[in-house]
Parts: sequence; structure tokens; C-alpha cells
Amino acid sequence: MRQRILIRGVCLALTLGFLAAGQCLLVAGESFAATGPGRTDEDDGALYEEYDEATAAALLDDVIEFGELASLVHEFNPTVKDARDAILDSIDEAEDTRAGLALERRDSEDRMDDAEDEGDAESYAAYAAEEQTYRSAMGSYYNQIDRLSRSLTSTSMRQAEKAQLKNAYSLMIQYETQRLAKEQAEKAIELYTEQYALLQTQQAAGLATAAEVSAARDSLLSAQASLKTSEISLQSAYEDLCEIVGREPDEGVTVARIPEPDVSSLENVDRETDLKYARWNNSQIVTTRHTSAKTTGDTKRKKATIASGEQLVEVELNVAYQSMMEAKTGYEAAQASYEAALMQMNLADVKYQNGMSSRVDYVQDEVTFLQSQTAWENAKLALVKAIDTYYWAVEGYLTINI
Repeated sequence: MRQRILIRGVCLALTLGFLAAGQCLLVAGESFAATGPGRTDEDDGALYEEYDEATAAALLDDVIEFGELASLVHEFNPTVKDARDAILDSIDEAEDTRAGLALERRDSEDRMDDAEDEGDAESYAAYAAEEQTYRSAMGSYYNQIDRLSRSLTSTSMRQAEKAQLKNAYSLMIQYETQRLAKEQAEKAIELYTEQYALLQTQQAAGLATAAEVSAARDSLLSAQASLKTSEISLQSAYEDLCEIVGREPDEGVTVARIPEPDVSSLENVDRETDLKYARWNNSQIVTTRHTSAKTTGDTKRKKATIASGEQLVEVELNVAYQSMMEAKTGYEAAQASYEAALMQMNLADVKYQNGMSSRVDYVQDEVTFLQSQTAWENAKLALVKAIDTYYWAVEGYLTINI
């Protein structure tokens, strides 16, 4: 049976509310989906051997969860899976060949014993040489299997999987952004359509100006244009996200909401440790670190380049951190504004229900509330993106000029 490798990929720790923790939140699911492009029935069944039942069911259900991305990419991403399967196929072939050589070696040993019993020194020597050849070949295949097994968890394999995971997080954030834009546009169209009609009626009665009607019409047209754009972008992001986690877009897969960020955990970011890892993991510094230096001058230039790179990483990581904290402040402010707007909307509901405000005024209250809600939702995604940027900078994905 093929050996399977437990997940070693990283998971955006936003889901659990802290950074660089390498932990994933896997939510149990109930339904099962069809096998996608990066999956086989054998793979799906093997998940129940590798994970507990609830986790395996969650990975196989029809919902893509933010906290499942690391496991989904590890198990089903076509690029990651194809690379792993190619190595596992080579291991299988090598093990089969080694098993065949073992049978041949045992046969040679038996013939040696027979030749020894018969006193046939010449045949004994020939079979002994044959047995030694098989033994040597078996050793070579053993070493080959060992090298292949170690390559499954090699740095290059981990980096390839990490790159796919980074893209998966980016795609899910992009999908969520477009989903919100679509929902916001749909709600805006609903409100602006009614507002436009009401103002037209008021204009006919001399209670609204042409400018007010024109502004309402422009708002409606803008919302309609936004809806078309977001629908196209949403479908594109959906298809790309499905592909990267090994699912077919026509399987009826849904994408769960990105959870609320745990803002309080950002106060506990260990910047000193993060800087250490960011310097060590940075792909450009890693490349320079592994560049050969044949002369003393080469060695000095190499050290200087690495030192310069590490300083640049510190600067850029500080920028990413400040951006994250600014996004946190913006999120908190937007949340406070939303909560205040919600209270005002509740009051507007009461006033309208009691006949204390007109339909026009009430619709305008709804528009104002929608704007506050939109700002809050967008601030949430801005924070998620800022955390994502910082996290991947620590993981080595930070471009510097060295």
C-alpha cells in the first residue's frame, strides 16, 4: 500500500485568531460530493485512514471552508497531488522490483545450498556471485526508495505546496470580495429602484427636484453596472478556487464565509520571532544563501547581499505590520460606525411603522444603513487581506531588491 504523508503545509492562522501558529480549524460536514479533478475514490476513502471521521467528512463535503484550505490543497490540489503521486508511483515500482530481486536472491541461496551439498564448487561459486549481485541491486533500490521517500517532504515539495496554498487563500479572499460586491450591488439596486420611482412621483407633484431624480437614476445605473462586473469576477474567482482545491465548478460546491478576524490576537504578534522567520524564509535570501562563492571576494559580496536583504526584509515586514494594524483600526472604527447605524436603522423602523416618517425618508435611511454596512464588510476584508500579506511575508513571500 502506498505510504501517505500527513499534512505539513501551513494554514493561515487567522481562522484561529493568531499568527504563524501552523494550526488549522477543520469543521465537520455532513454531505459528500463527487470526486473532483485532483481526486479519486481511492483518495477519498484513504482520508478516513489519515484523518478522524469528522475531519475527513468535512474535507469531502460540498462546502469549501477557509480553515480547510491547507488540507484541501495538500490532498487534492492537482499540481501538489500529481507531484506526490509521481513520487509514490516510483516508490511502488522500486518496491516491486526490489521484491522481485529478493525472490531471485533467495533462489540463488537455495541453489548455493544445493551445490554445497553436492560438492559442486564451481556451481557454488557461480550462484554465490549471482546472490551477491542480487543483494547489491536490492541495496541500490533500498537507497532509491529512501531518497524518494525523503523527497516527499523535501524543501522543494513543501515550497511548491506552500505556493499553491498562498494562491488558494488569495482566491478565497478574492471570491469573498466579489461576493460582497455582488450582494451590496443587489441591495443597492433594490433600494435605488424604489428611491428613483418615489422621487419621480414626488417630482410630478412638485415635491422633488430634477437634480434629485437625476442623482437617484445615476445611483441606480451605477449599482447595475457594479452588479454586472461583480458577477463576472465572482464566477471567475469561483472557478479558479474550485480548481486549486481539486473540485469541478459544476459539482454544486459552495464557498463558506470567511470568519471574522480575531482582532484581539493581533496584539500578541511576536514581531521579533516573525522577523527571524521572515529573514530565514525569504525566497530571494534563500537563493543567495545557496549560491556558491568560489573566492574570498565572492564570499564577502554574498555576505553583504544577505545582510542587505535581511535589512530590507525588516523594513518591508514593518510596513506590512503597520498596514495590518492600520487595517485593524479601520475595521474597529467601521464596526463601531455600523453598530451606531444599526441602532439608527432600528429607530427608523419604529418611526416608519408608526407613521412618523415617509416611505421616501425610510428608503433613504435604508440607503444610509447599507453604506455603513458596506463600509464595515469592506473593512473586514481589508483586515483579512492585511493579515494574509503579513503572514505570507513571514513565510518568505516578500519581494525585495537585492
